[in-house]
Amino acid sequence: MSFRTQKAFIFFFSIHTSPGPYCHTCGLAMFRAFTTNTLALGWWGLPALPLNIIFIAQNLLSLRAVKRVPPVADLPPRPQLRTGKPIHRRPAAYVALLPALWAVWAVTGITTHLLT
Repeated sequence: MSFRTQKAFIFFFSIHTSPGPYCHTCGLAMFRAFTTNTLALGWWGLPALPLNIIFIAQNLLSLRAVKRVPPVADLPPRPQLRTGKPIHRRPAAYVALLPALWAVWAVTGITTHLLT
């Protein structure tokens, strides 16, 4: 399993992939961090929109694999990552609503303009 995130900047974007394997806790932490980052920063470029949707779907598929791994205590030589808050409790995840609202506003404006 691997998790992906992207940051889009109008005409270019960067992609970061973090391949596994992961324990249950670390996989959940990576899913939450990478998906929140993708939701917040992945929509801000023209070529990045389809990739953003694909990366979110791939992260969800990797999360399904992580949930099948049983939770374990800390494993040496390093401790597990902290899972942090769920995505719906992270303010950055809601940044994705801005482009969606803008798209609805633009389509509504264009439709209204064409009908008048």
